[in-house]
Amino acid sequence: MPEGKHASEIRMYNHVYPKISHSAFNKQPARSYPDKYLMLFKYFLEEYWVVDFFVPYLLERDSQGLMEIRNRILRMSFTERQALSTTLIGKLVPALPMSA
Repeated sequence: MPEGKHASEIRMYNHVYPKISHSAFNKQPARSYPDKYLMLFKYFLEEYWVVDFFVPYLLERDSQGLMEIRNRILRMSFTERQALSTTLIGKLVPALPMSA
């Protein structure tokens, strides 16, 4: 993300999370980036974060939910799974644990 002379484009604000997920510490500092960085973020999300970090993230926070995603994908036909291959979920599939 922007550094150096572009760092001034980043704005900080307090993001308020639901108390159920952050208890009393539901106000967290966050960064806001200009829209021109959206494609860079999208690339990072699709090619890096989802592939390498989403499964461990969900295993820690909602392992049952992750297994439900896996089970729903496994119940799909080959054609349906193939149709997912160009989506964000499709990028996730190879990282899913395929056994219980």
